[in-house]
Amino acid sequence: VQLGIANVGTLTLSASLENTALSGEMTLALAQPIEVVSGVSVQSVTLTGRYSPDGFELDGNVTVNVKDWAQASIEGQYKYSANQWSATGTISQITPLTVGPLTVSNGQLQVRVTDNNLEQVTVECDYQVENFSGHVDGRYEVAANEFFLDGNINLDSEYNIGGSGVVLKSATGTAKIEANALTEIRGAASADIPYENQPTFNVTVEDVFVDVPNNQFSGRGTATLINPMTISSGATTVNLNSGSASVGVSQNNLDEVVIEAVEFDANTTFGEHQIAVGGTVNQGRWAEGQVDLNADVTLNSPLTFTRESTTITLSSGSVNVDVQQSALQSLGLKGIQTALRTEVAGAALVVSSNLNSGSITGEGKISFDADMSLDEDYVLSRDPTTMTLKSGATAHLNVQENSLVTAGVQGVNFEFRTTLGGGPLSIDGSINNGTLTPEGVTVSAGASLTDDFNWTVGDTTLTVKSGEGQVDAQITNSNFERVGINNVGFRVATTLGGSALTIGGNVETGELTAETFGVRATAALEEDFVWDRGETGVCVKSEPGQATLVVEGSRFVSAGIDNVGFDAWATLGGSRLELTGTVQTGSVTPDGFTVQAQADLKDDFVWTSGPTTLTVKKPGDGGGGQASLDIQNSSFQRAGIDNVGFEVATTLGGSALTVEGTVQEGSLSSEGFTVQATAGLKEDFVWTVGSTTLTVEHGQEQAQIDVSNSRFNRLGIDNVSFGVDTTLG
Repeated sequence: VQLGIANVGTLTLSASLENTALSGEMTLALAQPIEVVSGVSVQSVTLTGRYSPDGFELDGNVTVNVKDWAQASIEGQYKYSANQWSATGTISQITPLTVGPLTVSNGQLQVRVTDNNLEQVTVECDYQVENFSGHVDGRYEVAANEFFLDGNINLDSEYNIGGSGVVLKSATGTAKIEANALTEIRGAASADIPYENQPTFNVTVEDVFVDVPNNQFSGRGTATLINPMTISSGATTVNLNSGSASVGVSQNNLDEVVIEAVEFDANTTFGEHQIAVGGTVNQGRWAEGQVDLNADVTLNSPLTFTRESTTITLSSGSVNVDVQQSALQSLGLKGIQTALRTEVAGAALVVSSNLNSGSITGEGKISFDADMSLDEDYVLSRDPTTMTLKSGATAHLNVQENSLVTAGVQGVNFEFRTTLGGGPLSIDGSINNGTLTPEGVTVSAGASLTDDFNWTVGDTTLTVKSGEGQVDAQITNSNFERVGINNVGFRVATTLGGSALTIGGNVETGELTAETFGVRATAALEEDFVWDRGETGVCVKSEPGQATLVVEGSRFVSAGIDNVGFDAWATLGGSRLELTGTVQTGSVTPDGFTVQAQADLKDDFVWTSGPTTLTVKKPGDGGGGQASLDIQNSSFQRAGIDNVGFEVATTLGGSALTVEGTVQEGSLSSEGFTVQATAGLKEDFVWTVGSTTLTVEHGQEQAQIDVSNSRFNRLGIDNVSFGVDTTLG
């Protein structure tokens, strides 16, 4: 039996009646597609079913069509009594679907219709939206023809994010599509990010978030400068020219740039100076319009700092730049050519060096501690003194905040010129240790005289010989203090007792100050020294020997003489005693001379006192032996005579007595002469007392003579021939 069902189709039945119960089999053929739910229609069916008194139901396969773009045969059911359709299954996309900006292809839809109610349509498909494509799954709102999808995404071509200036160059990750529109992208991406409306960085991020409806790009990653970036704040302009950095982008805006290995140049006001530098940023950060960076840079233009009398010029080289909050805090000096000109004690000090340490603060104050070369002679003049430190030497300078604190000099050649005692003093040498400060120059130096130095005080002239020995000079706070002289040739000319004394030799130790000089030296007379005080005098010979000289306070103190030849004379008893010999020890002072010496008579010495005359024989004239001389404070004290030939003539009892022989021990002094001697009569001695006459014959007989204080005491005669003529009775 075939039955027509209105708006459905034809139902074919095969039935049987059994025990008054009707049952049978049936199939359904559609007359035309049936829209069971808005947008979802049944195109054809292959349904079979059973009939019962309660009605009939058919199930089998139904061909379902969704909006004419997806269709497939799925399991289905038709309830005749309620005219309700149910179907569940997967249908495939039969043609691409474009809804607004979204194009869906290769879709698979999971459809479930229950009793004419569309309970679910899920979709898995490929898509294209604007410049993106990918594969997604989600749900499909059939009535509204809207997709709500999640899945992966790829950027097919550059994508301008609205009018933000951000250009997305590549993107992979996940996407969200809502109501057919791409709403967000998450994942990895690269983009060109603008700064001040110009493409500046190419950023590669791993945590990108693109808010598509609001045209906003956010993420953090690495960036490469594609165009210079100029940052200006106040008086500072920084140009980032090339390199890479870590960046943070929030809603299309750079919120942070961590700079690494970026080439840059900068111009800023540094104190009162304009400075231009360029180099590579070692580390830096930009955020909220402010830049912090630390970089080694090359100075692009000379930089000069001036404070009072000090001028410092940085001409070329490298500096370390420290910028905080877009303001230059300091420059660290690293291999930069530096010239400094300042005044020390009123004299110009000009030095230069390649500085490898030091810093300049943001206020334009430079500080460093370094060795620098003297470019010009440093000439300090304070009448009558001039000191010159020669150029080319090295000085160690300590400069703090544009001001010289100290300049240490060591091993520096110098010239020193001054006037001492009215004479010019010229010294050349090398500074052992010296310090230059704003207060003056302090120097300790070893040197030598370039010219003989003459200093005259009163009747004493000191000459220090040039080119010999060791000289040390001391200058404190630019004031001459002293010159020490050691092992230096010298000459002293003075007057003692109205006589010229000239001594030359070698200064063992000596010192010259602005007021005075002192010398301790070994020396020798350059010419005979004669000191004549009338009755007493001495002539010290200018011949080899040893002498010492002491001068203190520019005045002659003493001269010691040892083993020096001399002549001496004195008047004793109206007779002149002249000796010649060698001074064993002696000294000369302004108060006089003192001599202890060995000597010989130059001529026979004849001393007459009353009736007695003593004749001491000179060597070679019957004399010889040994004589000694003692003079204290220029006064003759004593002359000792031992084993010296003599003759004594006197009168005894009215008769002449003449004895000659050898003084075994004797002395001469101002009080007289004393003699202990052995002798013999030179002629017969006749002594008459009353009627008695004693005659002692001369010859080889032995006699002993004792004379004290020029008085005859005794004559002893042994083994002497004599005769006595007298009257007895």
